[in-house]
Amino acid sequence: MPLAYQRVLSLPEGRLHDRPQGRPGEAPPIFSILYLYGQQTVAGEEWLQVGRGPLSGPTGWIREKLTQQWKHSLVLQFARRGANRGPAMFFGDEATIRGLASTPSGRVQAESLLRIYRSSPGSASDLRWVEPEARYNSLEKPYLLPIIKASPISLGLGDAAVLAKVASVNTVQAMPLPGAAAEPEADMRGLRIGLVFVVDTSLSMQPYIQRVQRMIDQVYTTMEARGLLDRVSFGLVGFRAAHATNPRLQYTTRIYQPLELNDRPQTLLRRVSEMAEARAPTPLWQEDAYAGLSDALLKMDWKPFRTRLVVLVSDAGPLPGDSPYIRDRGANARVIRAMADARDIAVFPVHLVTPEAQKHDYLTAGMEYRELGETGDPTSNKYIPVDAGSPDRFADAIKDIVDSLVAAATRHQQGRKVERRDVEQASGVSALVFNEIFRSQFEYLASAGPGVVPRYEPLWTVDTDLTNPPVRTMEPHIFLTRSQLNGLAQATQLILERAKSSSLRSSDFYRGVQNIAAGMSAGTGNKAPGVFDDLTGQGLLPGLLQALPYHSQILSTSGDVWRNQSATMRQQFIDDLERKLAVYAAKDKDDKAWMDLGGGDRRDNRLIGESTLLPLRELP
Repeated sequence: MPLAYQRVLSLPEGRLHDRPQGRPGEAPPIFSILYLYGQQTVAGEEWLQVGRGPLSGPTGWIREKLTQQWKHSLVLQFARRGANRGPAMFFGDEATIRGLASTPSGRVQAESLLRIYRSSPGSASDLRWVEPEARYNSLEKPYLLPIIKASPISLGLGDAAVLAKVASVNTVQAMPLPGAAAEPEADMRGLRIGLVFVVDTSLSMQPYIQRVQRMIDQVYTTMEARGLLDRVSFGLVGFRAAHATNPRLQYTTRIYQPLELNDRPQTLLRRVSEMAEARAPTPLWQEDAYAGLSDALLKMDWKPFRTRLVVLVSDAGPLPGDSPYIRDRGANARVIRAMADARDIAVFPVHLVTPEAQKHDYLTAGMEYRELGETGDPTSNKYIPVDAGSPDRFADAIKDIVDSLVAAATRHQQGRKVERRDVEQASGVSALVFNEIFRSQFEYLASAGPGVVPRYEPLWTVDTDLTNPPVRTMEPHIFLTRSQLNGLAQATQLILERAKSSSLRSSDFYRGVQNIAAGMSAGTGNKAPGVFDDLTGQGLLPGLLQALPYHSQILSTSGDVWRNQSATMRQQFIDDLERKLAVYAAKDKDDKAWMDLGGGDRRDNRLIGESTLLPLRELP
């Protein structure tokens, strides 16, 4: 068996040997995950006995200096890059980053270093490497940077960030080295745009439905005249909160128009014209927006399209995940956001704030829709409230969206890009759309461009744009096995249930949490904890949480914190745990989200190294 499931990563020039200092054999691919089975020192040199999986046994020996320890299965992934953020910056040591973080002029100094680096790579003090403009595809070829060491850090005006030492290559796609010759710009004529409207079709929505239909009709006429029909495609989904006891409601969701390349305009326009509001009132004010969004994300063929947009239109808020009328139990904005992010789809929630909406849930609905608006480029929220729900103002917003798409498609037809200055010069809804197209061009160029030879050099970086600290350049993720994810979900569920049953009284909550911790400790053979006033180190949650460089909501909740919180804040604590549990459940069911990191080893006919990537922000 491997030594406590310790894992290392293979580095360039690393080879497997039949014994220490023995005959060299195969060279594992760079950053292969190897499980440690033994260790020996021979002639003053350290050797590791390694294998591909935790059960299959050792396959050879490798020099320790040609491996890299990987303790916590943490990686950084580049954040989606719109016009609002600068590149990630990598340094030879952590002192430079800490120096930039500790001074009010850190932002200005970082901008100066970036200018020097771009004019003369290698002369910008300790700045060793800068994220390229467009040489990776976050969806098809995600570029993951294994984290060797990490810790929280505070920047400038108190912005929290993660300082990390990372390995600067991976095996999926190599990135250009500093000073490499620029590649010729790819032709933009191959880029396609897909837009799906997800429209509330309950009573009172007919004026808005008609304006969507009219806009699609007009834009197709324009595109046909300009020869753009093969560049922009539309889909259309209707949704409402249907119930089996009222057949007049007909459906919860209906796909009126699938997203298809080169669909015949006559066919599309006929299908679009069939959409109409419901013949009867739905059970509640809220509608099943999450079901409509789920169909748009999962049931449309997005593969031919590089720019992927969904426009949600509703005057109501989404049904809560525990509603008896919701189709997908447990659905919430965070689950839908994760689904959209996994498919690189940006959601534009158009919220019709009608007088009727203001009588109901428009504030809560706005919070949910703002969460969805952080899909795509998270620095540019795409939530679009339409004051008073005016059909004419709504039509103006939809026109801005489609006009921006037509303008971009015209440029792409000519082989030209949407430039950063186009985003900066645009305003309102048009700026949001241009920014998403600008971002998707990075991904498209990466798909079209060739790779380069990788190299290995451990570097220091921070997950925040040093030239614009509130903006994230990268997001930390952790690889979790199924058993780890299930253990995390189980512990979170137990805490959630106790928080709900305690009537929000701090004494009941903490007494119950102590009992949970004692029970879990007894189940693992550990010594049960006594009375405690914080949740750190009680065996309540997986131990991996305490070693990670992030702020745990649960572990930082002490008795004093809980006692001093208002009822509203405690309810927000509960709601957030419920949302995260829904994310864990959706992740567990999504087979495409899992990969084997255990060399194919199985136990009880299951891959024991099967793992999934979870953003640290989704941990409790």
